[in-house]
Amino acid sequence: ELNSKQVLMLHKVGLSSKQEKQAWETLYFYAKDYYIEHGNTDISRTYRTVDGLMLGAWIERQKINYAHLSADQRQKLSDIGVYGNA
Repeated sequence: ELNSKQVLMLHKVGLSSKQEKQAWETLYFYAKDYYIEHGNTDISRTYRTVDGLMLGAWIERQKINYAHLSADQRQKLSDIGVYGNA
């Protein structure tokens, strides 16, 4: 698995939109799993998954990049409490 910095670097050098979407969905899966287990997504920026993915930094970026996400992505993140209360 790639960490979020590696995904960003690949995007900068021409990562395909399909690969980018796949990376987003993978990190969303981890965020949703965290939400199911803990009831929130209030995690520190430095939180990493057991696989080493930088989930905390990814969630922070989703908040910052809200306007650039698709409606589907915004809804998925709202459903797990990233934007306000779920």
